[in-house]
Amino acid sequence: NNYLVSVFKEILLNYEIDGLHLDYVRYQDVDFGRNPYAIAKFKQDVGRDPNPWFLEMERSNVASQRLIGNLKQWNNAKRKSITNLVKELRGLINDIDPDILLSAAVKPNLYVARERFLQEWDVWLAAGYVDWVVPMNYSPKMSDFSQNISVINNTFPKKYRDKIIMGIALYNQSSNEAAKKIRYSIKEKFVGISVFSYNQMKKNSDYSSLLDKIYEN
Repeated sequence: NNYLVSVFKEILLNYEIDGLHLDYVRYQDVDFGRNPYAIAKFKQDVGRDPNPWFLEMERSNVASQRLIGNLKQWNNAKRKSITNLVKELRGLINDIDPDILLSAAVKPNLYVARERFLQEWDVWLAAGYVDWVVPMNYSPKMSDFSQNISVINNTFPKKYRDKIIMGIALYNQSSNEAAKKIRYSIKEKFVGISVFSYNQMKKNSDYSSLLDKIYEN
């Protein structure tokens, strides 16, 4: 965290920028993060050694309730470390130039983001740590795409809706399928969409013309 904060501080102090965008501000998966530093920090903060829990988990076919509770404590600490990083970056920006925006690309399903990737972006929005988020709603299947939006609709108060910009993939689906998701996002009243990635628009002119047509109507 200290290294990342120092990099952001260097950017903020030496370059004229409008905002900072965080990508991969999460764990790669729930089992990641068992490095010596994180374990030592957990011991210091919580006063418990998680190593026996990891061994028990690897040796057991079925986790006991005690083990589940212990691992929950470990994951809570990891989740908190990610949130503290985002919080610290917000504080740094506020000290240097409060007009600079902070945004983040996030996992599209809030429940999966919190439990599997330790990324509680609902907390970031509610606390004002980020100005907006971009859920990477990149599934080519409309059923998955709409389900992720349903989770957002059922979880977030409407006052946060203008802080969510829906991310839509271009690399894994046709322009027509992407257009359906763009129109669906507009119907669901998101303030904007973010397509990934611009390279696809350069390769295929269909995407640019399609976007123009959608927003002309």
